[in-house]
Amino acid sequence: MTVLNNVNSNINALTARRYMGINQKKLATANNQLASGRTDSDPTDNPSGAALGSLLQTNILTEQQASSNVTQGISLIQLASGSLSQLIENLTTMKSLTAQANTDAVSDSARKMLNQTFQNYITQIDIIADTKWNGVSLFEGNASSATRFGDLAASGATAGQTTTDFENTLDLQGFMLGAVSDISVAQKSANSAEITLKVGTQTFRGTIDYATTGNFHLTSTIDSATSIGLTVSDTGLTSLSNVGTQLKQLFKVDVGTPISLRSESVNLDSISTVSTGTATVPGKYSISYGYDDVVQKITYQLSDGKNVYTQTFDSKTAPETANGTASRTVVFENGLSLVTAGTMNERENSAGYEILDIAGGVSRTMQIQIGADADSMLGINFQATTVALLGLSGASITTKDTAASAADLIDSALNQVNSMIADLGGKKAQLNAQGQALQLQIQNETAAKATFTDVDIAFALQESTQYAALSQMASTVFGSILEDPAKLAALVAKNLN
Repeated sequence: MTVLNNVNSNINALTARRYMGINQKKLATANNQLASGRTDSDPTDNPSGAALGSLLQTNILTEQQASSNVTQGISLIQLASGSLSQLIENLTTMKSLTAQANTDAVSDSARKMLNQTFQNYITQIDIIADTKWNGVSLFEGNASSATRFGDLAASGATAGQTTTDFENTLDLQGFMLGAVSDISVAQKSANSAEITLKVGTQTFRGTIDYATTGNFHLTSTIDSATSIGLTVSDTGLTSLSNVGTQLKQLFKVDVGTPISLRSESVNLDSISTVSTGTATVPGKYSISYGYDDVVQKITYQLSDGKNVYTQTFDSKTAPETANGTASRTVVFENGLSLVTAGTMNERENSAGYEILDIAGGVSRTMQIQIGADADSMLGINFQATTVALLGLSGASITTKDTAASAADLIDSALNQVNSMIADLGGKKAQLNAQGQALQLQIQNETAAKATFTDVDIAFALQESTQYAALSQMASTVFGSILEDPAKLAALVAKNLN
């Protein structure tokens, strides 16, 4: 009965087959680990180790990126520190010029020449403040809000000084804002001179014919619609010298405090809101729109005296407000945007100019993730170092008094810049320390991960050899056991015969 049961069931063969499967699986696992170098190539072999290894790997990758962030932060500080060092040199030279001008040993004409150099250095301050990292100006602060000026009469329309040949009434067209800072004249032809006039950040040019009377215009080099109209009342302007002298008298350049010119500001009720973007540089702007009936184009224009930004819409294919039925959002290249009133009719020929004042924040903060957690942040603060925010607007050294005042202003500016350099130095030291801590953390976590995921080569090789042999033996035993029932059947048949 026992023999027949073994024939029908062959328990020994089943047992041999089971062990052969176990040995082959362990052989496959050992070979996979040897080939991949990892114990978690099949997470089902060691699920807890695979999970812990994955968690550690996530931390390591995040910390490696944080380490890269730290390196970029150090580079950012080095760039900023280099610019601030230039600014210190600039301010130091300016301080030296104030000392040179603040003495009776220097004549007024010499002070004027010194002041020209001094003003060049002031201009350089705003150039340094425009230092950028990934397109972001570090030392210009943040644009925060736009203040709109409604109805505001033009300033300077009657502000010119009386001269022999120029009338003192000025005709201002378009957008201009600022003091007249420089006038130069050059020979255009035998009978004419070319005039270059700087108002704020904007340059105007025009030609005047000698010994003639009447009106002529100085036109903005960036916007042909912006101009200053002057009237010659007598024929005494016969040379470069005459033209230059009387223009400086007219605008009080080098003969007192230069006059300031401001365009008339019209309240554009048709514009409901104006917003700034992160790329909008603080300063004074004008905004306007116009409609060209011939081509049926609506053009919005924004100007800061240095740049003109325009957006044009086809009133046939983009008629949002052309019929006064819906509002339109207009976004300019510098990030400033406006939304028109829903009742606005854009097909008016002109809406005039409205002046905007974009207020700049006094600082900009760059946030850097310096750890594995999202809240592991370090803020690097950059104080604005523009001429205006350093308190140097209008500084000059044309007299002893103004030179002494300018020296005090420069001392204050130097204190601000040196304080920022010290703060950035502290942040750089903090980043260096954090970078070293991250490298140590990455090293330790990599070692910890290895205990869960990296294969022990010697042990895996031993397992591979052992289970290869056991698999071979199990296969041999299994084959032998499969022959036993056949042998038994042959024996029975022989005995029956």
